[in-house]
Amino acid sequence: MNMKTIKILCIAATLCLFAACSNNTDTYRLSGKLENCDECTLYLMEMQSQGVKALDTIKANKNGSFSVDERLDYESIFLLQGPSDYIMICPKKGEKINIAADYASLSSTYNVKGSEESSKLKLLSDKQIMTRVALKAMYDQLNMADADSYDTVRQEIAAKYKMLRDNQRSFLINYINTNKGSLTTLVALYRNMENSPLIDFKTDLDVYKNVLDGLKKTYPDNVNTKNLEQFINQAEQLQNK
Repeated sequence: MNMKTIKILCIAATLCLFAACSNNTDTYRLSGKLENCDECTLYLMEMQSQGVKALDTIKANKNGSFSVDERLDYESIFLLQGPSDYIMICPKKGEKINIAADYASLSSTYNVKGSEESSKLKLLSDKQIMTRVALKAMYDQLNMADADSYDTVRQEIAAKYKMLRDNQRSFLINYINTNKGSLTTLVALYRNMENSPLIDFKTDLDVYKNVLDGLKKTYPDNVNTKNLEQFINQAEQLQNK
C-alpha cells in the first residue's frame, strides 16, 4: 500500500468519524420566519410538572427570520412563547425544525416542518382552536337571545356544549391510542375545556396508565415518564384511602 492510498484512507476515516459525531449531536436546529416581526423575540421554555422553565431568548432579525441551535439533554415538550400566544414543539436530537407563523397570532397561523412529533402537536393545537371557536359561537348565540327565547336557546347551547365536550374527549382518547409511546400524548392527557379536564384522573386513571405504558417502552428513563408514574402512584393511593 503506497503513501497516497494511506492518506486517502486516513482522510476517509476522519470524515466518517466526523459524520458519526455529527449524527450523535445533543442539539437541534430551530429556525423560521415570522410575519409582522421586526427584531421580535420568542422565549423558549420547557413544560414541566411544576410549571414552565425558561431556557432561552430567541431574537429574530428585521425580516422576522431566526436560526439557533439548542441543546437537548432529553426529549420533552417545549414552548415558543410570543407576546400573547405560543407554539408547542417536541424536538429530537439532530432535527432541523422550521417554523413559519404570524408573530401576533402564533398558534392559529403557524406551520412546522422537520419534526414529526412537533407536527403531531399541531394537530392537537388545531383541534383546540376549533373547540374555542365553537365555544365562542355558542356564547355569542346565547348573548343574542331575547328574553322570550332565552331558556330555549340555553337548552340548545347546553346540548351543543355536551356534544362538543364529548367530541373533544373522544378525539383525545383516540389520539392517545393511535400515538402510544409519543411524548405528545402527555399534552392530550392534560387537555382542558374551560378549565375542566377532559380526561380526569379521578375517573380515567386507566387512560393515564395507557399513556404511561407507552412512554415506559419508548422513554423509560425520561423525566416526563417518571413524573407521570409518580403522579399515578399518588392518585392510586388517594383512591385506596
